[in-house]
Amino acid sequence: MLCKVYVLSERLLDVYTKNHAIQGLLHSTKPPSRVTTTICPNVDAINVIYDATLPNSMARKLMVDFYTYRGTKDMLKNDVGWPKDFLLELATNFMGKHIMLDDPTMKGLGADYMEKE
Repeated sequence: MLCKVYVLSERLLDVYTKNHAIQGLLHSTKPPSRVTTTICPNVDAINVIYDATLPNSMARKLMVDFYTYRGTKDMLKNDVGWPKDFLLELATNFMGKHIMLDDPTMKGLGADYMEKE
C-alpha cells in the first residue's frame, strides 16, 4: 500500500507525501527489537515501484538498498517476476559495496573451481 501511495504522490508531484511514504516503508520494515529476521518489501511492492517510477527514483534506490543490506539469498528464490532493472541495480549495488577479504580467484591455479579427477 505504501508503494502505491508513493507512486500516486510521484504523479501528483507531492514531495511531502512521497517522503512520508518512504518513512512509512522504513518503519514498516524495521524488525521489532530482539528479532533477528530481516524484512524487505515483496516482489509485488518492488514491481509497483519499478512499473511507475523513473530510473533515478529515490524509492527504487530504497528498494535496492533494502535487499543489498537486509536481503538473503532465499528471498530472491521464492518469487518470480522480479523487475529486470531491479535485479541489475541490485547486482551493481553489490559489486560496488563488496569487500574482498580473500579473493579465491587469485589463489593457485583454480582448484576451487575444478572437479576432482
